[in-house]
Amino acid sequence: MVPWKRTTSKRRFLTVKEQNDFLESVRTNQSYFYPMIKIMLQTGLRVSEVGGLRWGDIDFKNKVIHVQRALTCNYEYGEKVMRMSPTKTQNSVRDIPFMGDVEEQLLVQKKQQDQTKENLGDRYRSGEGEFTDLVFTTSMGSPMIRHNAQKVINKSVKAYNLEEGSRAVKENKSPEYMEPVSPHALRRTFCTRCFEAGINPKVVQSVMGHATYSTTIDIYTEVMGEMKESELAKFTLDVNAKELVNQN
Repeated sequence: MVPWKRTTSKRRFLTVKEQNDFLESVRTNQSYFYPMIKIMLQTGLRVSEVGGLRWGDIDFKNKVIHVQRALTCNYEYGEKVMRMSPTKTQNSVRDIPFMGDVEEQLLVQKKQQDQTKENLGDRYRSGEGEFTDLVFTTSMGSPMIRHNAQKVINKSVKAYNLEEGSRAVKENKSPEYMEPVSPHALRRTFCTRCFEAGINPKVVQSVMGHATYSTTIDIYTEVMGEMKESELAKFTLDVNAKELVNQN
């Protein structure tokens, strides 16, 4: 009998440098979507929750985002069907406090969205019913489904890698290309930054809306394990450096 073995793939998240480089590429190449991407990195929202946000969910007085629904998009009988659905789990209905410059980015988003509506007039695809008053949309006003968000991310990564390739040629070095990024990788990146900052895992679970504590702690274990390896490597280098100094 072959023993059962649990196999897990390594979770993709951005390092601090990758995050900064990625955000700069978004700002330069996909500026209309910069507020959305920045907020995803500062809230840990699922991409479906990002698409489901309405301006009525943004509580500027108490400085929280009320997460209440998710935007889903599926093909049914060959046709694309979008609908607002309940969030993934009961724990996913939650309030996320404004962190970092979330409030500032929300205000930027509102201003540019209002300007876009004015500029496009009747061409702005303002939704009806449950699709009205959305916080994040495409530049033409369509709902922000996962496919649209992934396109924004892909274009930003591609632009960064093209620039990195050019820099490498000029500096006569090997390019350090950015690996593919998914919307969920941005969610994991937020989670990782929380753990690096020393935030209690139970608090992170609440903000992330994880159904179980084990989901949160699995990410915590992986992140802290990598941090431990990094710190031990620094210690080894430091000890070796001191030994060389003593020998001389």
